[in-house]
Amino acid sequence: RFLNLEPAPGGEVVAELAFTTPVKAQAPREYFVAVNGSDRNPGTLEKPFRTITHALDHICPGDTVTVRGGRYFEKLMFKVSDMTLRGMPGEKVLLDGERKLMNIISFYHKRNITVDNFRMRGVITANDSYIHCISSSDIKLKRLFIDGRWADGYSPTALFAVFCNNILFENSVSMNAFRGFHLIACDGI
Repeated sequence: RFLNLEPAPGGEVVAELAFTTPVKAQAPREYFVAVNGSDRNPGTLEKPFRTITHALDHICPGDTVTVRGGRYFEKLMFKVSDMTLRGMPGEKVLLDGERKLMNIISFYHKRNITVDNFRMRGVITANDSYIHCISSSDIKLKRLFIDGRWADGYSPTALFAVFCNNILFENSVSMNAFRGFHLIACDGI
């Protein structure tokens, strides 16, 4: 955008060139997941992905992943901030650990994430949690039904959070959870 010419010690001319390239922001997208989808699909309502994990691997900040009704056995690791994961309104979406997973949903160093309208069950033991949140902020957990009865022995913690700020647990139920919430150095819960 501009060129600056200044004499340097010894009389040499030093050219300084600086420019900016405007970046057009991509409009937020909505991806869909369904038990009868395929991870080779584009993730549209008509041609949804098969796994939530695949959708989470392809989203950008601002995007939404909408999961159609059904049962999903996946460990969900959020890779971007500023996104929404939601169950399709009016449909029952079950995230089932089948007594094999340690955590179903994990956030590490994320911000501004919404998880809405899911049922969860089947995390392995009381030492595990359904939602694992580390050093994250502005996390909204809405309309969740967490059923601890499906664990072996003592039921797991519904929410385990360390160094987190502003976690909202709204219109949600955690039943038969041995510890309920396990919060360490968290503000704004």
